[in-house]
Amino acid sequence: MTNSLFDLSGWIALITGSTQGLGEATARVLAEHGAHVIISSQKEKACNKIVDAFRNDGLSAEGLACNIGH
Repeated sequence: MTNSLFDLSGWIALITGSTQGLGEATARVLAEHGAHVIISSQKEKACNKIVDAFRNDGLSAEGLACNIGH
């Protein structure tokens, strides 16, 4: 579901630390406004869990397990 006032269709958003808390909430809002979101965290299993939840809600998402600190 996109909101025409805040339409991010065609945009890609990479959100680090997006498997919980504020990162997850931010990713969800961006996806709800049409962005394709990349869910990123150190743990692949956590990324996949959130990606599955987003896709089940009809949102566009994929996961990327990585550690940006090293």
